Amino acid sequence: MYQTFESFKEKERKTYETYYEELYRRVLYEKNVGVIEEHNRNESRSFDMVVNQFADLSEEEFLAVYAKL
Repeated sequence: MYQTFESFKEKERKTYETYYEELYRRVLYEKNVGVIEEHNRNESRSFDMVVNQFADLSEEEFLAVYAKL
C-alpha cells in the first residue's frame, strides 16, 4: 500500500501556496500512484516504480524541469 497524500507531503516536506494548488497536487498524486500501481501489477515488467518526490507533478511539469535535453 502506498502512503497517503498527507504522509507524502510530510515526508517530502511539500507545502502549497493555496488550497486549490493543494487540491490540484493531490489529484496528480492520486493519478500517479494509480499509474505506479498499474505498472507494478504487470508481472512481465522489467522494473518496479515507486512513489517519490515527483509524485505530485504532471508528466509535462516533470519533463520540462528534469528532462531538459
